[in-house]
Amino acid sequence: SGSQAFKVGRMLQLLAEVGDKLPVSGLMPTIFALQHMPRMSVLTFFLQLASTAGLQDEQAILVLILIERLCHFNEVLPTAVHICSNTVYR
Repeated sequence: SGSQAFKVGRMLQLLAEVGDKLPVSGLMPTIFALQHMPRMSVLTFFLQLASTAGLQDEQAILVLILIERLCHFNEVLPTAVHICSNTVYR
């Protein structure tokens, strides 16, 4: 539980929880929105994905950097990407 992958997974879970509390009125659904939610937590999902993909601890932080860049890319996208439980799995 001290691994970078665990810390990043926990950060993603917290990010989704915060995003769930933000108002979403007026936001259009994006390709990142899921029809059906996975039956596991964001943390468990990320840890399984990291293990399956062979993600090294040093690479785990790149996930957060890519999400941050995607959110900044929102300025030029026609629809904003809202990070929440419905989108964080993608």
